[in-house]
Amino acid sequence: MGKKLELLSKDDLDKIHASTLNVLRNTGARFLHDKALKVLDANGCEVDWTTKIARFPEELVKESMMKARGKHRPKYDTRQTPDLVELPEKDVTFSPFGQGTRITDRDGHTRASTLRDIKNVIIIGDALESLDYISTMVYASDMPRWTAGLHAYEVMMTRGDCPVDPVIQPAGYVKVEETEEEKVRRRARVREYEIEMACAYYGMDVDELRKNAVGIRSGGCPNSPLTHAFEILERQMWGAELGFPSGGLSQAMTGATAPITLPGLMVVHNAELVSLITLLQLIHPGLPCSHSSSSCTIDMRKGYCTVGTPEMGLISAMAMQMAQYYDLDCTVAGA
Repeated sequence: MGKKLELLSKDDLDKIHASTLNVLRNTGARFLHDKALKVLDANGCEVDWTTKIARFPEELVKESMMKARGKHRPKYDTRQTPDLVELPEKDVTFSPFGQGTRITDRDGHTRASTLRDIKNVIIIGDALESLDYISTMVYASDMPRWTAGLHAYEVMMTRGDCPVDPVIQPAGYVKVEETEEEKVRRRARVREYEIEMACAYYGMDVDELRKNAVGIRSGGCPNSPLTHAFEILERQMWGAELGFPSGGLSQAMTGATAPITLPGLMVVHNAELVSLITLLQLIHPGLPCSHSSSSCTIDMRKGYCTVGTPEMGLISAMAMQMAQYYDLDCTVAGA
């Protein structure tokens, strides 16, 4: 892959880590799920139950990040061999990424994305030698709200030979008139279906899925700045309790949800992920966790994310260094 792009020195990494500890100790992070707050409260965090903010003792964070150390190599079913295989050991792998809700056809017409578009992404992913594994890029808006993610999951597992990233789409982008209790029950049932589908497809029970790190991953994105949403935490804690790989992908934005300087952005980015990983380690010590990034800059005149800019490349390079600093897996967004 050539020379590594190392923008941050060891001293820089130490300073970002120290600043992260300071932010988590004095400012804290907001967890919009009482179950998460109870776990943190029971392990020495200072919890404000009114604001839902937890402040973290420095030693607790350090101990948790040590437990999370160590990259893991999940196994995949490529349909070309009778047994599960690991991805070739490489410094960098490539995959499509995203959950777009719109797509533009070759004639220039833009429309809502469908399950067929996900199938086409997988066909292209199979054909491209430059991709090491595939994931969904768009949302199946033509499927029912609560089962759209399961339909996409089925397509990923069965429609190609390229290894897949086993992440399930959220339960719908369309509002429905249901109580919060009904939504919680629906999401729980979707997760049960996901387990059943993975067990049926791989011919394994849950323990075997966990051992081989296949079929299920329970990551998610913080709501920058420094907030972890109820629905995302619900899935992340569920996965941690079962022992499936988890973690987070920060989407901090310069000048909007984080300082406008790139080092300042990295402190917020890191604090969001470290606070989440600390919680997950308290639930399941030693759980494989990712420390990933889709953080970017903001167009200060128009207020939208500028993905694919040189600055985002710098942010991604720094994010990768921070993950390596903690010895964790990392995915970064490209253009």
